[in-house]
Amino acid sequence: MRRLREQGAHPIALCTMDAYPPVIYRELFGVDAGQVATGDIRDTTIVARLTGEADFVVHAMPPPWPTWPPAHGSPRTLSTAT
Repeated sequence: MRRLREQGAHPIALCTMDAYPPVIYRELFGVDAGQVATGDIRDTTIVARLTGEADFVVHAMPPPWPTWPPAHGSPRTLSTAT
């Protein structure tokens, strides 16, 4: 999230808010937990609404927490990027 904003993008984080403690949203994703849209990535209604409001919708992955940077050869995804 932080890196996307630094590049001028308008990302929105989406999470059910049961994946991480609040401090992780700030430290890992660069967003305060209160700024995360609460919902499930499988809910097409909320995803459609958020994609109309943002350049990127970033889904917070549930534990186990991803490592960053990814291991050599691992794909980089928006879910694990900061």
